[in-house]
Amino acid sequence: MNKEQLVEEVEELTAKLNEDLNKTESNRIEGRIRKLTRAIAKIEDKEERKTQIATSVSTILNNDELVWVTSTQCWWIQMPDMRWVPQTDRSLKNTFTPLLDNDCFKNFHLECDAKGVKYKDATSSFTKQPAHVFNMLSDFKWIQMHDDPDDKPHVIFDLLLKSLGGGVQANWEHIEKVIWSKYLHPENYLLPCLTIYGAGGNVGKNLFVEAVLTEIFGRIQVGKPTMEQLTGTFNDIIIGKAILFIDETVEDKVNHEKLKSILHTPTIDINMKYANPFKVDNTALYIIASNNTLGGVRLTGEKTDRRFSTIYANTPLNEHIAEEMDISDTEATTWLITEGQHILRDHDEISKWLRQLYEKYGDVTQVEALHEGDHEHLLDLQKPLWEILCESLFIHDHVDYIKMGTLYELYKHFQKETNPRGGMFNNKTFFAKVDNWFKRSKLPYERRSIRWGGNQVRTYGNMNGITGDDNDRNFIEHIVVNERDAVKVVYEMTE
Repeated sequence: MNKEQLVEEVEELTAKLNEDLNKTESNRIEGRIRKLTRAIAKIEDKEERKTQIATSVSTILNNDELVWVTSTQCWWIQMPDMRWVPQTDRSLKNTFTPLLDNDCFKNFHLECDAKGVKYKDATSSFTKQPAHVFNMLSDFKWIQMHDDPDDKPHVIFDLLLKSLGGGVQANWEHIEKVIWSKYLHPENYLLPCLTIYGAGGNVGKNLFVEAVLTEIFGRIQVGKPTMEQLTGTFNDIIIGKAILFIDETVEDKVNHEKLKSILHTPTIDINMKYANPFKVDNTALYIIASNNTLGGVRLTGEKTDRRFSTIYANTPLNEHIAEEMDISDTEATTWLITEGQHILRDHDEISKWLRQLYEKYGDVTQVEALHEGDHEHLLDLQKPLWEILCESLFIHDHVDYIKMGTLYELYKHFQKETNPRGGMFNNKTFFAKVDNWFKRSKLPYERRSIRWGGNQVRTYGNMNGITGDDNDRNFIEHIVVNERDAVKVVYEMTE
């Protein structure tokens, strides 16, 4: 019987009690009424509990953004700063205590089904995804460019870009184009990584990212990971970022192979606590900054360098401001702190700057890496000692041939002299690198077995007109007549 039927029977029995009944019949009716009343109370308790559960579930789903993703085997909850954070069943119940009740949690699952917040897969992408994929980047709002092209931004924007570009117009215009292209086509993962380096510092790298870029793209879409966070085991800091700024890197402490596997890769496997691994689009524009004279990444001079735009910046921003405003460096620093930085964060000024980029460049779908003088300069600075040795011998001094063993001994000597605590290549690895260097440099040298002092020895010899016998004294007389002096002579050549 339902509640209405029970109530109706109680009313009928109560009416009978008003009739002239014997005691036995009255007791029977009263007992029946008590039983029915308890049944009604039980039904009412269930209805109240059901209402409480429904209210609790509704409150949770209305007040918080929650989804379930099958592939990651976890819930995702959106935090106040708009980040999506994975939650296990247990942590979700601890966050929303009504869900500790099993009936409430079952109802919660049913309501999630009805609301359509359960997905098969998860990702983070600037492109539209199928209905079964939960996209953590489905809602983002950026500053829009100004309507009036004649309303120019404050000069501090030009001065900041000039400082970042090391005072070279090609450099700062390249930075502008890369940022503008990212703004127009955020899904493009092939934009070059901007690598800005220089020993001086204070050129405005952090200010550009924390003020201008953070205001354009939103704080949630601008990250400042360490290189360890970017290339380490747990890499969830990558999720949903338009900009990733890695500051104060040192090239010899970077996992370059891992870094190269990230740059220009369409998707990245995300590993994070409390969620199964899943793929996201490589949405970020990467900016690497270093105050180290050797830069923040290691260049190779090969095709892999297409991932990097190399920019040397060594003049502090306050000096550019001082020159423009005709004030002292100290006054320029004070102005930047009290006024300049606030102008760079002002949305109206930023919208004018965006309009200025549009007027200068129009639609920029792709930007090739910048490999001008700064790139070649950094390549020279980063050359390993063995390569400097080879250039000295085979390019600058034009030696005809050298014993492979002598070349390796020279390398070991210089390595100990310049970096006594560092490691060195074994002879097999060293010779493989030298072979590759000859091939890359297109020099006419090869491994040759020649007569040397009456014996056959293995050398690196010039292929152009060298007979390879005891009469070929050019190199021997120059350096190897007394091999004990070879180290000293070549050392002087490489200085």
